[in-house]
Parts: sequence; C-alpha cells; structure tokens
Amino acid sequence: MRTPNPGGAGAGHRVPLWLNITAIAGLALFLVAGVLLLRHFGDKNPSGGSSPDVVASGGLDSATRRISPTPRIIRPGEQEGRIVFADADASDANDFRLLAERSPKAAAKLVSRMPDTPDRDERMYDLMQIWVSKDPTQAADWVSGLPHSGMKNDATTELGLAWGNSDPEAAARWVDENIFTENAPAGAASLTSAWVRTDIEAATEWVGSLDRDSPARKEAIRALAFHLGEIDPTRGLAWISRLKPEDRNLIIVNFAASWSDSDPQAAANWMRFQSAGIDPRTRDQAALAVIHSWAANASEAADASD
Repeated sequence: MRTPNPGGAGAGHRVPLWLNITAIAGLALFLVAGVLLLRHFGDKNPSGGSSPDVVASGGLDSATRRISPTPRIIRPGEQEGRIVFADADASDANDFRLLAERSPKAAAKLVSRMPDTPDRDERMYDLMQIWVSKDPTQAADWVSGLPHSGMKNDATTELGLAWGNSDPEAAARWVDENIFTENAPAGAASLTSAWVRTDIEAATEWVGSLDRDSPARKEAIRALAFHLGEIDPTRGLAWISRLKPEDRNLIIVNFAASWSDSDPQAAANWMRFQSAGIDPRTRDQAALAVIHSWAANASEAADASD
C-alpha cells in the first residue's frame, strides 16, 4: 500500500491557518511603516531641513510631536531684522535708539555732528534717557566735556531731566559739584523741574541750599516757582511768603504766569491785593503775564479787561 503524498498532484493544497495570520500581520506592519515614513518626509521643507515648528532633538509634545519655537533673544542695539552697529547705520529715530542702546558714545558722536534742528533735540532727549539709565556718570562726563555752545546747554538740560527722574539726589550732587560751571544753570533748572513733580519738599529744600551767588540758583528758583504755580499754588504762596524780597522779585513773573494758566482769576486777585513789596516794574510784568493768559480765552476776555 502506498502512503498518500500530501503535496502530490492529486492531493488538495491547504495553507495552514498560522501562515495566513502571519501574512496578514506582515502586510499591516508594512502599511503602518509606509504611512509613518510618508509623514516623516512630509515634515521636511524643500531645502531638506526640518520645518520651523519641528524640533530635531529635545522633548516633544506627546499629542502633536511639536513644540513652539524658542523665543529669539534681542540684544541691545538689535531688533527683529535690524542690527545697528555704528552711527552710519542709524538712518532714523528708531535706528538711533538702537545705536544708543548698543553704544551711547557712538550715538553721542552722531548727535554732536547734527545741525541745530528739532531732530537733534529729539535725538538728544533719547540719548540722555538711555545713557542715564545705563551710566549717568559717563553721560555727565560727556556733557561736561562739550565745548561751550547751544548744544552743551541742550545736552545739560536733557541730562538734568533724565537724571532728575531716575535719581534726583545723585543729579543734585553733580550740580553741587559743578555749581559755578557753565553746565550748572541749565542742569539745575531741569533737575528742579523733574524733582518737584515727585517730591516738592525735597526739591524745595535743595533749591534753598544752593549757593546764593551762583547763576544755577537763579535758574533753579525760577523753575521751582513756575512748577509750584502749576502744581500747587497754595503751597507756592506759602513758599513765597518765606522768601527774601530779592528772591520774590526774581520769581514772581514765573509763578504768576503758570498759575494764571489754570486759574487766572485767583492769580489776578493775588496780584491785585497781596503782592505788596514786589518791585513795581516786576509787578507790572507779572500782571501782564496774567492778563495775557486770561484774555487768551475769548469768553473771559471781558473779565480780564475789567
């Protein structure tokens, strides 16, 4: 008797079940691998690098496999798409501020070559605001080294304002040290203007401590009078009552002019009834300033005339 041949020509060919299952699993694995491969290459840009929001290394979000781009750090003298290295690169106000952030001395050199125009005034303001925030002593040394000119006066004014806003005590020490130089008058006036807005008592005390023979004191006391008339006329009047006659004559026009901007009727009444002891000529100048402010409002011109 012959033993049947399972693989013979006359026998039915049956594929084992385990082999079918293996083939189906292999096909599924091949399809999944193909899909993942296509996604991988789909995340590449035409140049061959990864797209901007895909990180090649480091932790990935488990849900999306993407993270936000790392924020770019902007250094002093730089902004997105623009870096200013030298004064030749500063073509406008924004560029100038970038230059001042990067190198205040280079920005100062650029300002010193500008003609006396409103643009130069704006650049000087920006320069001092930035420079004083970085190194006020260095800014003051540059101002002191300028030749005596209108630009030096403007630079000193802006220095006093910037420094007075950030550290008035330090600015006051600088003015005291330079009290008889050409820097001091403009610096003292602008420092006072900034300081009185944040601390009237301290500003008033400092102005009173200045050397009476210095031009700086005259400018500072005028500035103080103007801003007291603007901010707090009642306190200003109390301050004026303590001044010597020569100081009253020095500041009365400034005080009356600023007070009349907000309350010309009150300023006029004070000039009319309580300004005894003021030099007649100075009193007339102060009265004219009050009338000018009062008459500027057409609806009150008649009251001003009366």
